Amino acid sequence: TDSDLIDKAGGTRVVAELCKVTDGAVSQWRENGIPDARRMFLELALPDVFKKKPVKKEQRDEPGPPA
Repeated sequence: TDSDLIDKAGGTRVVAELCKVTDGAVSQWRENGIPDARRMFLELALPDVFKKKPVKKEQRDEPGPPA
């Protein structure tokens, strides 16, 4: 959840300082979600916290070389 990500990033105050917003704004993000522009910034600023999970590709038979 966004609240978990904020905690992993160091908490409300740390995220607020990074984003140049109030603690109250970040507290609202815990309930309403991190705004898209702020999320993009945080993904760049804290890549280890905001790692994207790899998407698993379906295994399919690849055609072999032509005979």
